[in-house]
Amino acid sequence: MTTTTILAAIGALILILHTATRIPTALADLLRACLPLLHAVHDVRTALRARPPHTGPGSGTTPAVSDRDLTPRRDDYDG
Repeated sequence: MTTTTILAAIGALILILHTATRIPTALADLLRACLPLLHAVHDVRTALRARPPHTGPGSGTTPAVSDRDLTPRRDDYDG
C-alpha cells in the first residue's frame, strides 16, 4: 500500500464516521415528522370505529323508535 492509498482510506473512514454520527439525529427528525401522520391515522381509525351501526333496510336490525315516529300525522285522522 502506498502512502496515498492509506491517506485516502483514512479520509474515507473519517467521512463515513462523520456521516454515521448524523444518522441518529436524522432518524429522530424523521420519526418526529411522522408523528402528526400517526395521530391523524389514529383519529381516523377511532372515528370509523365509533360510527353508529347501520339500521336501515336490509341491515337485519330494527331501527330505534324516535319521538317523531310516535307523533300523530295528519293522515292518521278520519276527519
